[in-house]
Amino acid sequence: MNQPFFQRVTNPQQIRDMMTTESTDVITLDYLSVLANTDQKRYLWKQLFQRRREHYDWLRGLYYYLTGMYPEVDQETFKRPESYQLGLQDQIRHYLNRLQQLQNLLANATNLIVIQYLQIIINQFKYEGLFLRQLERFQ
Repeated sequence: MNQPFFQRVTNPQQIRDMMTTESTDVITLDYLSVLANTDQKRYLWKQLFQRRREHYDWLRGLYYYLTGMYPEVDQETFKRPESYQLGLQDQIRHYLNRLQQLQNLLANATNLIVIQYLQIIINQFKYEGLFLRQLERFQ
């Protein structure tokens, strides 16, 4: 594949690295939904759970587009949050870190399809931030 010298290629390894947290993310979100002390909080955690699963589906699709195969990754080990509040704070940190990773991928992308794919992923992912901010307000 001949690419112009100025075109940067999106590194699929960065996407693979993001996929290592899939299991722990969804388990943690489910766990925090159980710890939530109101129906409204549980509902928001369940929405986050669903969004996060969709987020990983989008990442898997982008990886497939870039490599022609689905990522095979070793998953991180689940570590139960020490408390509901610490779990929420960890999720907020994880969200901000992941958003930065996605924005960095977008900033370095030059392929128009990859750019559009990343814009969709980022826009969808930002909904998680809205849910997390709402959960934080309930404290």
